[in-house]
Amino acid sequence: MKQFSAILLALIVLTMNVGWTVSDHYCGGELAKSVFAVGHADVGCGMESDKDMSPCEKRSNENSFSEKECCQNEYTIISVEDDYNKTSIQEVVVDFTFVTAFVATYINLYSINNDNSQEYVAYSPPILNPDAQVMFQSFLI
Repeated sequence: MKQFSAILLALIVLTMNVGWTVSDHYCGGELAKSVFAVGHADVGCGMESDKDMSPCEKRSNENSFSEKECCQNEYTIISVEDDYNKTSIQEVVVDFTFVTAFVATYINLYSINNDNSQEYVAYSPPILNPDAQVMFQSFLI
């Protein structure tokens, strides 16, 4: 379960850092097409006038007045912009008491005990009292 939740959280972080784009295409003021993609996606309805024109016609229309185009694209970018790096360096304060206690505990944790005394060799467990109801087989129903 821990491994599954770790993988799930890693996937969430990865997908949020990729940078998703919602591209909406409006034709005549109404939403004609909407695309959810990674990065920048071009959407269109096929009525764009620039694709049908030759390069000479495009240059001649740049200097002339023309009607407003009926098609318009709108892009919404969804991304997280975290660097996951600390920008400030903090001063480290070392507590001598903590360090000595940590070292002493660490050394005692892994120290080898050569003391082979067996303190509980002659110990026997206490005798249990017998259950009277079971012995006499008298049960309340």
